[in-house]
Amino acid sequence: MIVSMQGNWTVTVKSKSAAYPQRFIITGSTNGKDGSYAGTVGTNVSVMGTQWSIAIQNDDGTGYQLSDTKINFPIKTGTLVQFDIQSNDAGSDKDFNDLVLTCSSAFSESDFLIYGNVTRYTGCLINPCIRKWLVIDSYAAFKEAMKNRLVAESLRELYPERIPVGP
Repeated sequence: MIVSMQGNWTVTVKSKSAAYPQRFIITGSTNGKDGSYAGTVGTNVSVMGTQWSIAIQNDDGTGYQLSDTKINFPIKTGTLVQFDIQSNDAGSDKDFNDLVLTCSSAFSESDFLIYGNVTRYTGCLINPCIRKWLVIDSYAAFKEAMKNRLVAESLRELYPERIPVGP
């Protein structure tokens, strides 16, 4: 997964516990820090930009590929906020400790930090793929959902203003 970032952050390799080579890639920086960085503990990069991203990759011998990632909840200590990006490589374990990056930034009382996650499941008519909610996130998905009689009846009853007139 590619992690989207905004603002000025320092990215540091906190730990590596993997047999496969690891690296992280910065794209979209405004201070010339775009590039690939070795997953060596202590590697430190100060990145600036209004919208930039971090991707963690691993090489299982077939070439570099994206690692799965998880983000820890941000912690504010004094004037510093930080969180970890944990990764899981192509190996069989699912431990999310293969490469861990710590992202830190100066933080004042007038700053805001928005944290969360978005998940999209492939192969689903509608997202998220759970029965509790119905989320239709594109017109193509809407047209497909309207082919389901129960969904179409519910949408016509609950959201008549959203149903297009015509063919």
